[in-house]
Amino acid sequence: MGILNCTPDSFFDGGRYFDEKAAIRRGLEMVEEGADIIDIGGESTRPGAKEVSIEEELRRVIPVIKALKDHPISIDTCKPEVAEKALEAGATLINDVTGFRQPEMRQIAAEAEVPVCVMHMQGSPRTMQHSPSYPKGVVTELTEWFEKTTQRLLADGVKAEQIILDPGIGFGKTVEHNLEILSNLATFRKLGFPLLIGLSRKSFMSKMINLNFGLSSSDSEDFTSQISGFSAKVNGQRPFAKQKSTGDVRKIPEGEGEKPEVQVINKRSIDLLSTSLALNTMCILEGVAIVRVHDIKEHREMIDVIGKLS
Repeated sequence: MGILNCTPDSFFDGGRYFDEKAAIRRGLEMVEEGADIIDIGGESTRPGAKEVSIEEELRRVIPVIKALKDHPISIDTCKPEVAEKALEAGATLINDVTGFRQPEMRQIAAEAEVPVCVMHMQGSPRTMQHSPSYPKGVVTELTEWFEKTTQRLLADGVKAEQIILDPGIGFGKTVEHNLEILSNLATFRKLGFPLLIGLSRKSFMSKMINLNFGLSSSDSEDFTSQISGFSAKVNGQRPFAKQKSTGDVRKIPEGEGEKPEVQVINKRSIDLLSTSLALNTMCILEGVAIVRVHDIKEHREMIDVIGKLS
C-alpha cells in the first residue's frame, strides 16, 4: 500500500503532493513502482495535527481519486461525508484511523461492502502522544479493543471478509509499545483477520538505531536494554549494539513550544528507509498482509524476493 498524502503537514512528505497535479503524478509513479493499493489522505494524522474541514478534505482528495480510479484506491479518512464521496469517486477501501468509532462510518462500510482497515489509536492525533498508557499491557488491551470493535462492526452489518486490522504503530504508543506490538504480531493474527502495518519512516525507529534524540548516556543505556528482547527476536542471537549518535543535537530555546525539546540535525533522522525495510521484512515473514509505505520500489523488490524464496 503506497502512501499518498495530499496535505501540507504530514510528518514525512507533507507539502510534496499538496498540489493536485503532483499528487496524481506521484500516484501513477506508485503504480509503476509496484503499489497494489494507493492510500490517499487529505488530513494529516501526525502527532499534534490540526483537523481540517470536510470541504477542504474533499477538495484535496476527490480530484486525485477520480484521476487514479483505474487503480485500487484506499481513502484515508475518519469523516463519513468524505468516505462516502470518495467511494463515489472511485475508492474501493476505507482506512479509518479512529477505528470506525462513528456509527455512520460503519453504516457506509456495510452498505458499500468494501474492505475496511480498522486502526487502533489511543486518543486523537492532537493528544495521542501525551503519555500513552496501557495498564494491562499494550498487546492485551489492543487485543480486547479489536475483539470489541470487530464485534460492533459485524453487528452493524459489516462482513468478516471486509475487515483488516491495524494496531496503529505510533498512534498513542511509546517506542516500547511499538516494539511490543511488533514482537507479538502472531497474537493479533490469531484474531482471524488480515493485518496491516504502517511503520514507514516513523521516528521511533531512530531510537531503535540509537540516534538518541538528546537522551543522556544513562537514558540511552536504559533504552538499549528495553529493546534488547525485540532485537534478539529479529536477529536470533544478540541485542542491538550500542552506537554513538553522529547527529548535531541542538536544544530548542525555552518558550518555543510547550516545553524544551531537542532536535537532531542529521540526514539519518529523516532517512529511515533501511530501517523501514528491515522491520517490514520481518512483518511480511510474520504473515502481515499489507505494509503501508512511502517507498514503493524498494518494498516491492523486497516482497518479490521473499516470494521467490518461499
